[in-house]
Amino acid sequence: MERIIVEKANFLSKKGFEVFILTTEQQDKPTFYQLENNITHIDLGVNYSEYNSLFLKIMTLYFKEYKHKKSLKKIVTKYKPDIIISTFENEASFLPKLKDQSKKILEFHFSKGYRLAKKRKGLLFLVDWYRTQCEIKIAKKFEHFIVLTEEDKLSWYQLSNVSVIPNFIHSISECSNFSRKELLSIGRLSYQKGLDRLIKAFKIVHETYPEWKLFIYGDGEERDWLLGLIQEYNLVSSVVIHCPVKNIGEIYCNSSCFVLTSRYEGLPMVLLEAMSYGLPIISYDCKCGPKDLINNGLNGFLVPESNIEELANAIMKLISNRDMMIEMGRNAKVESQKYEREIIMQKWIDLFEK
Repeated sequence: MERIIVEKANFLSKKGFEVFILTTEQQDKPTFYQLENNITHIDLGVNYSEYNSLFLKIMTLYFKEYKHKKSLKKIVTKYKPDIIISTFENEASFLPKLKDQSKKILEFHFSKGYRLAKKRKGLLFLVDWYRTQCEIKIAKKFEHFIVLTEEDKLSWYQLSNVSVIPNFIHSISECSNFSRKELLSIGRLSYQKGLDRLIKAFKIVHETYPEWKLFIYGDGEERDWLLGLIQEYNLVSSVVIHCPVKNIGEIYCNSSCFVLTSRYEGLPMVLLEAMSYGLPIISYDCKCGPKDLINNGLNGFLVPESNIEELANAIMKLISNRDMMIEMGRNAKVESQKYEREIIMQKWIDLFEK
């Protein structure tokens, strides 16, 4: 989300828009992604994530929200923006109440009900359910509410202000040549990404195709557990978890297929990126995103959610037929061109002019 916001801001700045980015948690750290020189970045110093203790977070929330509101109102009064965009963080609950001349847009980088997809129990489930209901009420108060996929738009049927503008990718000339027997997955090592399911499916694949390898790029709280799972299944020489890298394009080009096993998504950028490098994609039919991107059997395979055996079968079907792999990869690249930056950003500009 941080990367796409910066790239969107840079694009608009080059088109002559005056762009301000407000953050709350920067804590004097430099931005990870490079901003254009004429973009103004202001950190409000709220620091909602200052404390690890849930008790302290709850006790200080009111005061931090007060500081956030006061600081934001001061900035809006000073610069008088025409448009304010929220990414559905804390400001979303009070931004529509600001009495200024700006149009307020809310954008959502997840999918409705993603909190409930975590399947937490007891009181935590009730908290997730309540926050999900609050999101509907909040979204109603904005002039426009932007979601990433047509599938997710259907979930917000209570709202009349919903539009779809997906994330974008850059035009890529490089392509995989399918010379390596390597499967690829990229994502945070977390419950959401479901990489335990991928490792279980690859165990089945490995029994028939022991020469193939699975490379996972990412970091996160489940790293040690996933490494233990790899060891338990005797896949240490075939499944490797790498830390995130800068030269990700090279990694895509060295792979022959991309696999996504997330339990929920918004619009997975890794799928779009893999497609842009001409990789066929195999994904669980999770909510949301894969259904918008995958034409089943044409540019990849859409597998029933949670079905380990079907996931393994889809992988084996593809790697056993190189001609199919190449054809699907070619189709994936063509499909990805619909999501190139100039096309998607024109949708934003059209919305601003409207």
